[in-house]
Amino acid sequence: MGVYEARPNPTVLYILVIAGIVIAGSVGYVLVAGVTSGPTPPSGGVSSGCPTGDACVYIPQGAGNGPGPNHNFNPEHITVVVGKNNTVFWIDQDSSACHTITSTSVPAGAKQFNDGNICNGQTYSLTLTVPGVYDYICTIHPWMVGDTITVIGPNGSAGTVSNSTSTAVAQSNTTG
Repeated sequence: MGVYEARPNPTVLYILVIAGIVIAGSVGYVLVAGVTSGPTPPSGGVSSGCPTGDACVYIPQGAGNGPGPNHNFNPEHITVVVGKNNTVFWIDQDSSACHTITSTSVPAGAKQFNDGNICNGQTYSLTLTVPGVYDYICTIHPWMVGDTITVIGPNGSAGTVSNSTSTAVAQSNTTG
């Protein structure tokens, strides 16, 4: 019976080296680019520019790169209550592109809205005072559509306003 001599297999070594390079490159990309598993805000749901208790919508990193998972407003649907948390803050966390927040449908008595453009680090806020459903999109990125805000009136209704003077829509566009 012959003596078995173990020798390294060049093909296996080559595959292991390539796999190591791919893994190291992926880890490096995640560390440098700050890629996470999803566009969720920091713990507690509060980020720079989003006051505690108000409604916040995030534009996640990479949203401008094309349709795909996590390439939309986050959350896509929110509900707010007039007099409680009816100022909505959009916070742009996407360094790949600027975005718009443009209404496509608003309740009767409410004004259409369009932020112009917000870019990475900027915040857009809008105070909604007319109960009902507001739909909005990003006009630059056609995959960022179908997002809704449901505004509940102080009396719990989502349809009509009893006080016609509460139809003003205040807007601001600030850099964070």
